[in-house]
Amino acid sequence: MLPDFFAHCLIGVITPLTWKRKRGRDFLVAVILSTFPDIDAFFSSLHRILLHSVVILIPLIIIVDMILKKYGYRVYQRLSLSLLPLIHVIMDLSTRGIPVKILFPLVDYGYQFSWLLDSIIINLLQLSPYSYFIEVIRVDLVLLLVVLFLIITNSLTCKYIFD
Repeated sequence: MLPDFFAHCLIGVITPLTWKRKRGRDFLVAVILSTFPDIDAFFSSLHRILLHSVVILIPLIIIVDMILKKYGYRVYQRLSLSLLPLIHVIMDLSTRGIPVKILFPLVDYGYQFSWLLDSIIINLLQLSPYSYFIEVIRVDLVLLLVVLFLIITNSLTCKYIFD
């Protein structure tokens, strides 16, 4: 099970909620950026290849940051918005599904790191009186970790980095 479109949208919606100041457009920008890597799904042969590659995403992240700066976004807002496409890829890498070619075009090999979380999840399941699907818990755990990451980085950025 992999994060679906709605899980990526959810991260986009949550991102501005971690800020002190937010506007309606911030939510739209965040949802667009959090789902941006899946635009390559319209070209099925390129899905999880072209826009899931850090080689291609890093220059795009820099461009997005410059555009956001031009539109008056603060440093902590630009940081969290610019990283959303990369967070999308990390979510896809850690929740199973189609392997992600994160180093394309340098390396034509897809990666999947969900097995790293599975040992933690299996141990957690042993503590629970309930039975769950490991795939669902994996996605939930990744969503939780991403939200915590956003909250912590925004808090630290606001505290130590000034515009």
